[in-house]
Amino acid sequence: MRPPPPLQQAQRYPVVGALGAAAAAATVAWWCKWDIEPLVMSARFWRGQPWRLVTSTLPHVNIIHLAFNLYWLWVFGSLVEGTFGHLRAAAILLLFGAGASAAEYAFLHGGVGLSGVGYGLFGLLWVLGRRDERFRDAVDGSTIRLFVLWFVICVVLTVSNIAPIGNVAHAAGAVLGLVLGYAITTRSACRLACSSACLILPVLFVVLAGPGRPYVNFVGAAARDLAQEGVEALQAGDNERGERLLQRAVAIDSKDAVSWYNLGVARTRLGRTDEAAIAYDRACALNPSEPGLCQKLATWKLRAAWQAQAAGRLPDALRMYQEALALDRKNALTWHNLALCYEQAGRIAEAVHAQEQAIEIDRKPAMLQELERLRALQPQR
Repeated sequence: MRPPPPLQQAQRYPVVGALGAAAAAATVAWWCKWDIEPLVMSARFWRGQPWRLVTSTLPHVNIIHLAFNLYWLWVFGSLVEGTFGHLRAAAILLLFGAGASAAEYAFLHGGVGLSGVGYGLFGLLWVLGRRDERFRDAVDGSTIRLFVLWFVICVVLTVSNIAPIGNVAHAAGAVLGLVLGYAITTRSACRLACSSACLILPVLFVVLAGPGRPYVNFVGAAARDLAQEGVEALQAGDNERGERLLQRAVAIDSKDAVSWYNLGVARTRLGRTDEAAIAYDRACALNPSEPGLCQKLATWKLRAAWQAQAAGRLPDALRMYQEALALDRKNALTWHNLALCYEQAGRIAEAVHAQEQAIEIDRKPAMLQELERLRALQPQR
């Protein structure tokens, strides 16, 4: 393998040097607990923040991750920039970075780091080293074995849940590098095909990372993106769009209690009470150990029951009051409203019993007076 230039010559390779410096700075900022969320891949890249495709390559998880990627960026990148010039080198690095990041995000969770760029440069120089005399000694056998072995190790570490690694980014970068290498060195029809692939593959990865992600993502991450978009739509007051997005989210991941709850919120705002009740019930059934979730559901059922009672739909109101009590039996207001609903339905004995339950929780004078009033309505024996 050709030895890299000394670091003292960094000014001769401004593109590679700037990228390495930016990666180091972003990584240190992350380690110092700075908020780097605007740099990393998320669904927002498709909604006006395309820079995330590239900036997600800057942060690194740990010192080994950073050192490995910066070393190979310098070794391979300086050779590419020194041969092809600054502008072409920038375009090549942009191609590898954006393509690898988009592929990783499309199929898995998305990640950070320059590994996809490193594998892209490796693939490119592997081809150029065999077809272009200027790169004859760019990649030797030991380097090839190292990159192949490291790829296998990373896959094993990921599959065994020891450490999550961007294997799709590695593979996508390598493929883009290989295709670009052949596009540069071949002629006629083959060159046209490889050149077309250099353009089509990154665009395809970006489309799959955006609207195509719900259909190709292997780990259900698309559901979380849709759920987040749904919440943002609800916060912006677009309840119809929020409901559509959350409905798609639970269709992909039907075991996310929070998404079901937010879907219930959307349906409530749209006046679809029965469908909202189904969503709320599903949320609480999925996570019954979460007191906050079940309490929110109980509060919603109490409000829905009161609305049904005010509209004269007493059977629906009684059912929802009972459902609210099944979630939270220590709510005096629910017992009190149930008592009034029983009274309205002419079931005085049950109304008295419900008000007695309310008194056990809240002995305010008004509650005691209400109990006496209901008892006075009972027929004399």
